[in-house]
Amino acid sequence: KICDTLQGVLYQAKIYDTNILIDAADQDEKNNRVNIIGHVDKYDTVVIKKTPKKLAHAKLAKEDGFDIIVDEDIVKEMILMHHVTFDNKPMGGYCVDFVNFFESDTDYYLVMEYVGSYNLLQFTQKA
Repeated sequence: KICDTLQGVLYQAKIYDTNILIDAADQDEKNNRVNIIGHVDKYDTVVIKKTPKKLAHAKLAKEDGFDIIVDEDIVKEMILMHHVTFDNKPMGGYCVDFVNFFESDTDYYLVMEYVGSYNLLQFTQKA
């Protein structure tokens, strides 16, 4: 687990033989192997954003026991990332690559390129 997000959790995972092994700490999907499509050979480590469907559809986040209305949409995020990765790749290579998107009965999973251990705040403070 890397950190919590507004609507879920961010995990770091390793790719093995063109399959992804979801973080074993995730009790709901423990040891679940999911076939990856796309340019998997390019990555050995990825980030998986897990968002519960219930929160995504209601556009809610949980914080300190309160429901907060948010403008987050993991499906739109996936569509945008796919477009920027495959259809309209920026020349500088400064956008995080889309790797895959899949879902279970209860959650959405967005698989992205792992770019390091810095978040945007840490990066700007260091710069």
